[in-house]
Amino acid sequence: MEIYKLLTLIAIMTLISGCTVPGGTTITSSTEGVVINSLSFNPTQVEGTDEGVLAIEVQNLGSVEAKNVKAYLYGMDTTNAWNVVSDQGTLDYDFGDLDAPDVVNNIPSFPITSTWTFTPTAPAPQGVPLEYNPAARVCYDYSAVASAKFTIISKEELKQERTRGLMEESADVTTKNSGGPISIDITSRQPVVVSSTAAAKALSVNVKVTNNDLTTGVVYTPGADCMSLGSGEFNRVDVTVEIPSIGELHTETILLSDGKTGSKTFTFTNIPNDVVKQDMDIILRTTYGYSVDASTRFMQVSE
Repeated sequence: MEIYKLLTLIAIMTLISGCTVPGGTTITSSTEGVVINSLSFNPTQVEGTDEGVLAIEVQNLGSVEAKNVKAYLYGMDTTNAWNVVSDQGTLDYDFGDLDAPDVVNNIPSFPITSTWTFTPTAPAPQGVPLEYNPAARVCYDYSAVASAKFTIISKEELKQERTRGLMEESADVTTKNSGGPISIDITSRQPVVVSSTAAAKALSVNVKVTNNDLTTGVVYTPGADCMSLGSGEFNRVDVTVEIPSIGELHTETILLSDGKTGSKTFTFTNIPNDVVKQDMDIILRTTYGYSVDASTRFMQVSE
């Protein structure tokens, strides 16, 4: 079943357009996962101790199911100044899991809306309007799968091809990504030269992780509290890289030092020693937590 899901996802990735990035070419259906379509407060001016309603609309625009989707409010004193309750009867809102669009059958995902009722505990001072800026953070668990095909060549064959004038110019590796805010790319140029040992050949592949929604999005460790992330819990992505034909995989943590990108070299040592030149498939996977934020404003005035 897992193999079927992977093949289906890779098939979907072949239907979509691509773009060029430094050191490689990536193809992806979307650079977003769960998005906040709107966050609004009504009425925009609350009188006395009248109620107001905050509404949020979210939607999964990526290519995989979003799990454990929750919305949290901040930027307001919900302990003393305001009584706030969602239509679930809680302060936080649990959306559960959100389906992705069906790219094969061209069926979009559906937006989901939730609301909170705001009741002030006291009116605004006479003649002194108060401005409020409620904000929402939507957090969820997501995953990404990428695939690529690249050519490897032994040092000996590389020398021979250069001598005979047969060596082609090095080229980018095209990586096909599932849609989402995190993409994984092979930045090594091909053909990738393998080095020889007594029993086998080894090759090194450079892998780059990109946060495509840096403006409002933060990647973090799955299961972490997205409202109080520790220094070792955000801007880190665990990536598993596998070459199925040699039965070898490695998992490493890649740090996005600037919040945007991060890279690491993965070394494979089980390349058969008789390999001269051939194409190889590589699969890259990651599961991560992600959050997006939005804010709005309203006024409270005296009656």
